[in-house]
Amino acid sequence: QMQGLVDETTLKKITVAAAGTSPTSAAPTVAPAAGIRRETTGEGTPPPLQRKVACRYGSQCYQVNSEHLASFAHPGDPCYRKGLVLLEAGQAPQLDTVWHIFMYFDIRESGHLVQGEFFEAAREVALRAGTTVESYKAWADAGGHEQGHIGFVQFAIWSSRLGLKLPV
Repeated sequence: QMQGLVDETTLKKITVAAAGTSPTSAAPTVAPAAGIRRETTGEGTPPPLQRKVACRYGSQCYQVNSEHLASFAHPGDPCYRKGLVLLEAGQAPQLDTVWHIFMYFDIRESGHLVQGEFFEAAREVALRAGTTVESYKAWADAGGHEQGHIGFVQFAIWSSRLGLKLPV
């Protein structure tokens, strides 16, 4: 299973054979994306996102009580990101849309994927599309060389061209 950022060997060729993710990497401190309001500390800065265990019911969860929502992460929550959400052994992240894939790998909450984040997201897209991708070519095809990052629209277009059949 993958941990942290992709190493140099993996960067050269992303294959379906070694797909997966691991919840064991250290939790990064994540800054909020533009337009997202989060409670602030007394000093006016938002507190870092906390690691949470993934709810076993994911997006099908019907719990709405504050104790459950404070204890468990659900797809679409700000903490449902690689390195922040803790998955049970054998549990894969629930990524039902292109947006969920993008946000899961946007660990900095920047609204963009930098090269390492894109390589991991590309691995997930290739797995779900039943294909393989060469990471540097995929980065170039998605437009990463021009700006040094990939926005969601670029990612969604690239994913569709690769053959990913998920709702946006």
